[in-house]
Amino acid sequence: MVDINRPWVGDTELSTRFPVYTRGNTGEVAGRVASPLSWSAIGGVPAEVQWRKALAEFGAFDEGEFRTGEIDTMGLIHGYIYMNLSVQRVFGARMPGATPELGRHADHRRRHRRNGHRPLSPSPTVTQ
Repeated sequence: MVDINRPWVGDTELSTRFPVYTRGNTGEVAGRVASPLSWSAIGGVPAEVQWRKALAEFGAFDEGEFRTGEIDTMGLIHGYIYMNLSVQRVFGARMPGATPELGRHADHRRRHRRNGHRPLSPSPTVTQ
């Protein structure tokens, strides 16, 4: 019997500031349990460094918003890789020229065009 309360060898401490995680997309890209070698060599800390750098370069985050020495942009839970959905939501809200609503409007228009309908409202404009 597996004890689900006992962490796996590579499990990470989850963020309390950014508490929502998802397997969406990571389940497609990395569908199986990550080995300790792959997590420590290409996932985990190496990936976290690059994620933080990219988020800061986009202007959505400052390095100081993340915990020092911890992984906040993703997590390893019972060997499975999860993306931090809270971080991605903040990224969408803060990215220069974008809003969280912009993504909802784009998806709505795409769905209606696919079904042969014209959008009822004009496309939202982004001002700088």
